[in-house]
Amino acid sequence: MAIAWINEINKDESVNMIRSYRKKFKVDGLKAIDELQSLGVQLTLEEIEKEKRRLKKHEERQIKKKNRNHQEMEAIEQNEYFYYIAGYTSGGAAYGITWEEMGLEPFEDEKKE
Repeated sequence: MAIAWINEINKDESVNMIRSYRKKFKVDGLKAIDELQSLGVQLTLEEIEKEKRRLKKHEERQIKKKNRNHQEMEAIEQNEYFYYIAGYTSGGAAYGITWEEMGLEPFEDEKKE
């Protein structure tokens, strides 16, 4: 299947072979490079380096996104009823520790700072 696809796609010189292979066969960039080379496709060093740079940028974006999500999750959720909101029911109702259970008035601990 891959060889037939390669023969067909090789007709168009403007096609980014690595990108096209990656999308067609649902593999990452390094796997695409490895498979294309094992199938006899001659890739230039420039094409390989370009894909590696793309992959590195993608990984950096994923790490930033993960860190951003982690920071958002670490932020303590509160409202006028709950000191700490642990989560929400499937109906959207909050649950957690109330201000009363903590022995505090709403947002009292923040006022002290």
